[in-house]
Amino acid sequence: MFSISTSCLDNGLKVLLRRIPEQRTVSCGIWVNQGGKNETVEDNGISHLVEHLMFKIKCKNSLVSMSNSIDDLNRIGSKYNAVTTKDYTGYYIDGLRKDITKILEVLSYIVVNKEPVEVNDLENEKQIILREVEGYLTYSKQIGERVGQALWGEEGFGQIVIGSPDTIKNIDKNMVDSLIQKAYVPENCVLVVVGGFEFGEIEKDINKLFGSWEDKPQNTKDPIIQNGQGIYINDSFGGNRSTIGIGFSTYPCTDKRSKYCEVLKDILVRPGSRLFNELREKRGLVYSLSGFSAAFSLVGDIGFTFTANNDKIQEIIKICMEELKYLKENGIDEAIIRNVKKVKETEILYSIESTSAQLKTIGASAIRGSLFLLEDELRILDKVNKGNLTKIVDEVISTENLGVAILGNVNVDDIIPILQV
Repeated sequence: MFSISTSCLDNGLKVLLRRIPEQRTVSCGIWVNQGGKNETVEDNGISHLVEHLMFKIKCKNSLVSMSNSIDDLNRIGSKYNAVTTKDYTGYYIDGLRKDITKILEVLSYIVVNKEPVEVNDLENEKQIILREVEGYLTYSKQIGERVGQALWGEEGFGQIVIGSPDTIKNIDKNMVDSLIQKAYVPENCVLVVVGGFEFGEIEKDINKLFGSWEDKPQNTKDPIIQNGQGIYINDSFGGNRSTIGIGFSTYPCTDKRSKYCEVLKDILVRPGSRLFNELREKRGLVYSLSGFSAAFSLVGDIGFTFTANNDKIQEIIKICMEELKYLKENGIDEAIIRNVKKVKETEILYSIESTSAQLKTIGASAIRGSLFLLEDELRILDKVNKGNLTKIVDEVISTENLGVAILGNVNVDDIIPILQV
C-alpha cells in the first residue's frame, strides 16, 4: 500500500512523510504556495527570481552563509534543485538516509526565517535570470505556456513563469523582501520526506529545524485568471517554419476529469493515432506531433503542438480541426482506450520508481490541495471509458474554448476562419 503519514506543526506547517524502510536514500522537499498565478504584469517573474535568491539569502537560524550550507551538501554527495511553476515554488534535496539530519537542516536554511536580501545578490541574480529569459524567449518550447496565455490572458495563470526582461529589471529589494515575508510562512507551505528513516528521529529533527519558523499569516496576492484573446502570436521568430500550439481550457487538478484528459491527450497524438498517421505517415507534413495536458490548482488545458513549413500551416490546421470534429461526431473506439490506459498505467508506475520522483509527485499534489495516493490514481484511470471521455470531448472541444499560439511568420488572418470545431 502507498501510505503517507500527515501531520501539522504548531506553526501551521503541513508535514507529509512516506517511509520506505528498506530504502537507503531519502528525498526531502518543501513546497511554497507561490507561483506565476499570484503575479501581475508588474511583477511577473518575481516568484522564479526569489527561488534563485533563497539559495543566497542567509537564514537567521544559521551561523554560516548559504554558500557554506550548500558546500556541506556537495561534500556528502547530496543533490539539490528547485522549481517554480504557475502554482508553486519547490525546493528539494536527495541524499543518503544517514545524512538526513544535515539534509533537513540545509532545507530549513533555504526557506525558514530569512534575512533581508542583499542588494548585490539581487542585482547579480537578476543578470543571471535575464540571460535565462533571453534564451527562453528564443526557444520554441515556450509554446505550451503561450497557449495558456491565449486561454487565460496576460496575468496570473496566463503569464509565462520566467517573466520578461522589463519586469525582471524593475524588481527591487522591497518587492523581494515583501514577497518572502508574505509567502514564505509555515501555513503557506508543505514539507515532504520520502525514503528510509525512522519516524521518531525524523519528527524530532523536523520540530527542531522547522518548529521555530515564525507563525505568520499568509498574505500573497490572490490567483489571477482572465479570459484570453484566444490567440497569441509572436512573429519575431524568423525563417520559413513556425511552431503552432492548439489547446482547450479544461479542469483543475483536484477534479478527476483532469486525469481523463491525460488519456484523451494520448489518444489524440500518440504514434499511431488517426491525427499522427494523417499528418506524418500519410502526408509527411510534420516530423513530430506533441501533446500536452496540464492541470493546475484552478485551471487546466489540453492540446497539441507541431512545427512545420509556413506554407503548410493552413493545411495542417484544417486536418487538425477535421480530426477534432470526427472525434466529437464518432467518439473513441474502446480498444484504443484500453491500449492507452495500459500505457498510462505503466507511465504512472515508472514515474514513482525513485524516492525523488515520489517526493515531487506528493509535494506538487499536496500544495495544490490533494493527497497523491497511488491506488486511487490507478482506480481513477481504470474508470476511464468511452462514456466519460465522450462527455469530456463534448464539454472541452469547442471553438469558444479554443486557444492558439503561433511562433513564426504566419498570416493569422488566413488561420482564424479555419479554427472551427
